[in-house]
Amino acid sequence: MSTVEFQDESRDQSILRQADYDESSPADLVLEIPKRKGGTIDLPLLQQARANEERDDVQENTLIRVMPLAEILDHAPVRSGGVTVNTGLGVALLRPGYLYVFKGQTLWRELEVQTDGRMSDIDLAAYRSDKEDQSAAIKRESEGEWSSDVLIPAFLQGRAVMHDYRVAFSEVQWSWSRIQTLESDSAALNKRTASLAPAYVAVQLDASQEFVSFERGYPAQSIQSMPPLRPRDLGVELMLEQPVHFTPSFERPEPQELCQRLANRLQSITEDGEESPNLDINCEPAEDVLANIRDKKGIACAAVPDVLFKFRHSLAQIHQALQLLDAIEISLKGQPLAHSATLIRQAVFDQRKSGPSPLAAYGDALDRNKLDEVLQTSERVYAANIINHHVGKLKALMENGELDAVLADYREQDGIAICEAYSLCADHLNVLQKIPDILAGHGIEEEHRVLNMLNRWITDRDWLNAWSPTQQGDENEDSPHPRLQQLAADQTEVSDDHLDQLHLQSLALLEKQVQQAQADNRSAEQGAKHAGQVGKLVSEVLGEWSSALLAVVRRLIAEDDIAAVHIPRILQGASAMSAIGDPNLDGIEVMRRGDVDLSRQTIIGVQGEGINYGLTDFDRSNLLRRGKEYLYANLLNESGDVIGSTSSQQAAEVIEEGIKKVSMDTWVFTVPAGHPEARKLNLFKVDFAKKVGSIVDGPAVSKSLTALAAFNLFIEVNAYFKARNENQGTALPATKAIAAIIDLSAAAMKLRIVTAHIAGDELTGTSKFYRISNRLLFDMKRVPVIGARLLKTGSATLVKTVGLTSFAAGVIGVGVSAWDMRLSLSLGDNDAVQGHAVAMVGGSIFLAAPLMAGLLAIPGWGWAVLGVSMAVGGSLFADNAKDDVFERLLKNGPLGAHPFDYDPMPSDADYYGQLLSMLNPVQATAQRYADVEPDPALTHSNPDYAPQSDDYVITLTTPLISQLRHIGECRPGEPLRTFSIIVQQVAYSESEVTGPTGIGTIRQEAQSRVTKLTRITARQPLPTQNAIRFLVKRDIEEASFESYSYKLSTQTTVRVAVQAAIASEADTIVYPTPALESFAPYDPITHGHAPPKERSFWDPHSNPAVPYWFVTEVEV
Repeated sequence: MSTVEFQDESRDQSILRQADYDESSPADLVLEIPKRKGGTIDLPLLQQARANEERDDVQENTLIRVMPLAEILDHAPVRSGGVTVNTGLGVALLRPGYLYVFKGQTLWRELEVQTDGRMSDIDLAAYRSDKEDQSAAIKRESEGEWSSDVLIPAFLQGRAVMHDYRVAFSEVQWSWSRIQTLESDSAALNKRTASLAPAYVAVQLDASQEFVSFERGYPAQSIQSMPPLRPRDLGVELMLEQPVHFTPSFERPEPQELCQRLANRLQSITEDGEESPNLDINCEPAEDVLANIRDKKGIACAAVPDVLFKFRHSLAQIHQALQLLDAIEISLKGQPLAHSATLIRQAVFDQRKSGPSPLAAYGDALDRNKLDEVLQTSERVYAANIINHHVGKLKALMENGELDAVLADYREQDGIAICEAYSLCADHLNVLQKIPDILAGHGIEEEHRVLNMLNRWITDRDWLNAWSPTQQGDENEDSPHPRLQQLAADQTEVSDDHLDQLHLQSLALLEKQVQQAQADNRSAEQGAKHAGQVGKLVSEVLGEWSSALLAVVRRLIAEDDIAAVHIPRILQGASAMSAIGDPNLDGIEVMRRGDVDLSRQTIIGVQGEGINYGLTDFDRSNLLRRGKEYLYANLLNESGDVIGSTSSQQAAEVIEEGIKKVSMDTWVFTVPAGHPEARKLNLFKVDFAKKVGSIVDGPAVSKSLTALAAFNLFIEVNAYFKARNENQGTALPATKAIAAIIDLSAAAMKLRIVTAHIAGDELTGTSKFYRISNRLLFDMKRVPVIGARLLKTGSATLVKTVGLTSFAAGVIGVGVSAWDMRLSLSLGDNDAVQGHAVAMVGGSIFLAAPLMAGLLAIPGWGWAVLGVSMAVGGSLFADNAKDDVFERLLKNGPLGAHPFDYDPMPSDADYYGQLLSMLNPVQATAQRYADVEPDPALTHSNPDYAPQSDDYVITLTTPLISQLRHIGECRPGEPLRTFSIIVQQVAYSESEVTGPTGIGTIRQEAQSRVTKLTRITARQPLPTQNAIRFLVKRDIEEASFESYSYKLSTQTTVRVAVQAAIASEADTIVYPTPALESFAPYDPITHGHAPPKERSFWDPHSNPAVPYWFVTEVEV
């Protein structure tokens, strides 16, 4: 082959190289790369090149100088016109690694990149001709002189060819099998590489030059306009939220940076005597590495995607954000109200899968700003935003195939470098599958449906074949299985050559292995020796990968997000990897359940020995989940719905019945639309009022008043006994009851008068009833103007409407309503305030009815009806709309919208106990022993007693059952016994006497007998049901007696009292903890003993509330 001598001529933007060339002796045009030790590396450009004439614009054969830069950030923030927009590309020098330039479908150049970004060519042609070097894992050494840029053809023989050239950067040198895969697969090549064509535009001088820049999102830029760059420092860049901030002037992160916040938080939670983690990032300013070549014209800087850096950076940011969330939780442990605030947020504000929390309506009762301040929600949201942002980036890399393409650089390695691929993949899977639960634990929603994303990724057939090949019958030559098997059996020590092949993830795992081996005193010497073996590292990596994959599958099965058809194939791959890491597991098979005899076979990781498709029954039932610093249990029914939980967050979803107990059920009167009586009391037009004036004072209205008064009496009496049973003040309810009785009396008197008038009966002034019901408190005839006007119109009877009884009832009603309104205002119960205000106005109208007779053409009794209706209706509305106990606990608590100072004031731990007690009630059920399946663990406290068929089996269920301390010493201020169950049998006699016709039947029930309080010491735990049960010997038999017109029967119940001490980070809590006005600090002497059953005339079955005891009665 002939050669020619070129003459160089410097131009403004280029160098013109020309030579005398005879086309009759054609030659190839090649690019010669000088070697460091002499000689050249010849890179073919053209075969049988022809001569061409010199042109003024562009020569027919033109090469441009391209300086590859790593694209480390897309959508980089850029300031434009005073506004920050995320349209830029963040670039930096290339990291140490390898640059690959393809010409068409063929690898044209392979260059080694050193720490300063300079590159050196590898003689690819020499290695291509040596088949032995291709088959062996031999490093291809670079030989070319180091250069900061590469020459890339833009035109050849007058044809634009730059679009034929594509480039890729890799941390690791590609194996020949990897190169051959890309050269034979154009789709894979295009996915892994980027075009260099945009670089040509960057060196052109035209009006659009300002738009050709990385800040504008263009993938190339002239070197003259490039901002300063500094040498790479991967440790610093991965820690920064924006790696482009690592400029020559960088010295330390800003205080608001994630890494700095984490460092400060870890420093604050370090206890005395402990060494705080050192996350101090400081470095000296650096010189601009482009300073020496910036004045060289004609160099285009081209962005080469560094996908693996983006991947590592997102993982690093997610890890830091997760650590920050953990540090926030730890820092709150000793903070006041932190536990209560967390419990409230989980129960009220956290979203459920089905929508908002069932308790979301209670959100208005809380001061959200105060709650967020206690929980440091702004810091949590900041960390969660970073997590969601980078999960979105990882999602994009997974969905567009870039992540698979770049991880294949390591996965298709012949040597130990393959560990990096599996380590990165394991970390990726582990981190992502944890994110939904972690964010949910902090009350924050995930944005990218992580589990669905993982499901699509790992169930893809290509992904499964690439990462989890089967070990037998695999005819694919590219399968990594034989390579992994060979590496796992390699007992050689990890040498410097091996270390050169490892990167961050696998190096960290190797260091962890060595530290663990050295920490094991029993086998430190042997462990340290084997920890540095190639096979040990490979086995550890594959174990990590298999565990991560199974963790993802476990989550997907738990969430029912994965099709059953994919599970066996995934588990088959995981089992194959496990067998590589541990040859003792060789022979693992995955087969259908119907083909396996479980009496003889155990399918490890799939079925048998309590495992089902890689999960235990406990896991599959979702009984255990990780929740912050403790495990909590969920109880599921046969339909798979959660019906109980030791997690307050979970419990809030399923305690509807408990909330019903907390919230008193109330009723209101309603009538159909258009009802005539309702219309009469709602029309105030004068002309119509004149027509119905006589009717408004009729018997129908009086009957309504009597019915309302009777119902009001029922409400008030019921409230009185409820307050008495709960040991609350009874003075105010008693006053209300008296006022209601007076209201009823007045309404009954009015009804008597009206009905007597209709019937024609004469109730004369000598009638005792008439004199009582019409006794004057004052006479309206003596009132100037109004009295005369009433007498003139012939309304003498209306003058005496307000008698002594009615007036007294009205005064009491107004006074009570005003007092109730004051109490409601003090508690911040605005809804009840409105009702009491209406009742107070109604009572005032009722009192002033004599003064208002005839106003708007409505007679006095019309105003009286309106007043009484408003008074009764307002009271009913106030009772219906008033805050229930749980809402009061929230609103009047320290985090509520209207804090209230109770006397005595509960401590933070007491308040936490009150919340736990209300959100996690105890449920008790009773069965006959004969109706329960025999169980040797169900025994009596007396081991010599043989259970009888009629004995009681009592089951106590509570979401907090796993937190109850069944055994342990009593601490100061705690109950003498940390878990007490007291039972007492109660007998009730019901008598029924049937009288003669017209008298009816008389029934009466009373408490007839009780046994002594008995402490239960033998109980059987039922962990899968969040319950315990115990046996109670029946001491009272049920009986019945019947004779003519007389019946007597005796029914029995078991009265159960429960008290427990729950250890929490806040303090020891005595469960249940009384709330609101019933609260008193726990006193072991006063509250440490269960109360005996007391007789009650009004309600024999009632059990008054007892502080710090759960008391109920159950019957079979």
